Amino acid sequence: PGGVVKIVEVRSRFEGNHNQERFRDYLQACGFEIRAMDTMGENKMFFDVECVKVGQCPKVRPLFALKACQYKKR
Repeated sequence: PGGVVKIVEVRSRFEGNHNQERFRDYLQACGFEIRAMDTMGENKMFFDVECVKVGQCPKVRPLFALKACQYKKR
């Protein structure tokens, strides 16, 4: 416990704020405390989460899946 985890994820893998909230709930269920989470969209492509490990992850983890990344040809 006490370790810091920083996650940067592609916004297109989430459908709106509802899935970001589910992601936050999933991290908390796995024993992390959320210190900061960018949900306001300061960056159009990515959002970031900073967590601290505060507890044990249960043996049976809740299910959570992300969509595949959407790439744009340039």
